[in-house]
Amino acid sequence: MTGRLAKVLYSKRGSYLTQEDWLLLGFDFQQEIGDARQWSVAQGRVRQTQNRDFEFVQNNYAVFAQAETRPVSPLKVTLGLRYDMFDGEVDFAIAPNAQTPVGEYDNDLKIFSPKGGILYTVTPGFDLFANAGTGFFLPSGFNKFVDPNLREARLVSYEIGTRFQPVPRVQGSLAYYIIDTEDDIVTRFDQTLNQNVLENTGESRRQGIELDTQIGITEELFFFGAASLIKAEYEDFVTGGSATTDPSDFSGNRIQGIPRYIFQTGFDYLSQMGIGSRITVRGTGERELDAANTLSYPGYTVADAEVYYRTNGYTFGIKANNVFDRNFAEFITVSGERSVMRSPTALTSSDRSGRNFKKMLVSSLRSCTL
Repeated sequence: MTGRLAKVLYSKRGSYLTQEDWLLLGFDFQQEIGDARQWSVAQGRVRQTQNRDFEFVQNNYAVFAQAETRPVSPLKVTLGLRYDMFDGEVDFAIAPNAQTPVGEYDNDLKIFSPKGGILYTVTPGFDLFANAGTGFFLPSGFNKFVDPNLREARLVSYEIGTRFQPVPRVQGSLAYYIIDTEDDIVTRFDQTLNQNVLENTGESRRQGIELDTQIGITEELFFFGAASLIKAEYEDFVTGGSATTDPSDFSGNRIQGIPRYIFQTGFDYLSQMGIGSRITVRGTGERELDAANTLSYPGYTVADAEVYYRTNGYTFGIKANNVFDRNFAEFITVSGERSVMRSPTALTSSDRSGRNFKKMLVSSLRSCTL
């Protein structure tokens, strides 16, 4: 997968409506280029019949604008809008399945996304904020071209919260959010095609509470923590069904792949001589693995540690991931034949078990893992 990216920005501060206004105008261009070839393989990983050979190009042109103004001193109002335009094509030398004709597909899509927010400073070190906006995401890869019934997912989000800094060494934020999605995109197994396919759900909602805090215990030792409690459910999702079977109604079920909580916490120490260390504990809660909620993964908790030396804008260090050598999986997919998404027969996981070490070199301009 390759691509191109270009961006042009214009920013101006002045007194357009009040004494403190800001205007941002911009243009984005992104191009995604992909190709894939796939063969059926026999025992010993010997290639047999080639069943997929395609390449695609997806172009995204966007213009956007954002404005900030302060009608009164403690109140900041932000308004923004973005207009995205998509086009592209995919060429098949070999179709990805028996129902897809060989040829070229065109995609033409235009999406308008407004947003807005307010920030009110109650007292120095204590702010209240509220945001609302719309967004979208597309099917991945060639899927956005192949299935004419597969639509982009549309999002409407709301957020309210507070930012606080009661004393110089203590700061954080607390927020409650709601994300309503129409035509959410999920994966299911198609028995006719004998492969996973993408489809749109009706409506879904993700909502939760997020907390982020940093506390300076001393000038050299800091505590940090972030956590999110998440409730994600399908509100309207009916799928499957045929002349001999009823459709499955997953409305009210939890959305697969989204954990019940995510957290990260730890301590960071940096001496005046530039010698530092960091201990991090991170993890996730239980997540469902299928829309029927018949399979789940319990989540995990792991610890990482690192020591480093910082001098003249550079940081040298070594990091130990998964210090206590826990077995866990960060990503799991369900595949295999199933009866209307209810009887998965295979699980694939991204296994992160095992302790490992990484050397680090970080500068003020770039970073790398050695």
